[in-house]
Amino acid sequence: MFLNIIFIAVIVLCLGVIIFIYLRKFPRARTLDVKTVPAARRAEVRDRILLERIKRNSEWGKSIVGKGLAPVAKVSKLVVKKLFSKIYDLEEKYKKEAAGQNPLKRGQLKNKMTQLLADAQKSFKDGKYQDAEKVYIEIISLDPKNIEAYEGLNDVYLEIKEYAQALQTAEFILKLVSRQSTPITKFDDKGKSFSTVSNAHELADVYCDVGYIHGLLNQQDQMSDCYFKALELEPNNPRNISLMLEIYIRQGRKSHALDLLADLERVNPENQRLKEFRDQITNS
Repeated sequence: MFLNIIFIAVIVLCLGVIIFIYLRKFPRARTLDVKTVPAARRAEVRDRILLERIKRNSEWGKSIVGKGLAPVAKVSKLVVKKLFSKIYDLEEKYKKEAAGQNPLKRGQLKNKMTQLLADAQKSFKDGKYQDAEKVYIEIISLDPKNIEAYEGLNDVYLEIKEYAQALQTAEFILKLVSRQSTPITKFDDKGKSFSTVSNAHELADVYCDVGYIHGLLNQQDQMSDCYFKALELEPNNPRNISLMLEIYIRQGRKSHALDLLADLERVNPENQRLKEFRDQITNS
């Protein structure tokens, strides 16, 4: 009995040494690059990787515990060497599995993305939001900068009212779109130059999306900031003017509201809400 206790202690010590060397020798097995994965998914990805690793290790661990019933005399340097060899073989195996099969060529990847997007959109349309989420995440794993997939994922979270996740996804889209911006100079109708970015329209759209989600979360200041940035990017867009105009009216900033109302009348004289805005300003 006493010898069995000593044996188990030796096994535990050996396993501790093995794990230490394993983590030192294979640092990549401990980490996962999730910089391009939305923050809302990072913990889940890490948990999944950890769960898979525990499952693999537990299967191997069962065989080790089984060997604990063997006579103490069988514990030798040869056994320890085999354990190191086993863990090395396992690491190589899972590294190959992680790498997957031969990487897809550009044309194949494009076709696969098109099909996956179609599948995700169909699942979303059919109300199968969990399936849609799963496919969108698969697309992102293949192409971490696929904005269309992030937008679809954002739609899923909005539909199921997971507003915190929707916000994090939308903010990540904002980062991706911002990185595509190039400073440029444009001229207005009067020939006056002004500075903007090459993708001002797309960027303004994303700011409006982020602002909308802030509104759903009752984060009024952040919503206002986003709508203001959208207005700065596209000062003549009736949507941006209207969104900021509503905020100024709620805040009681009458002079700012009147200025934007004049801008809205100038760029969109047929706007159906002009009278509504005018009445709200008067009564504010």
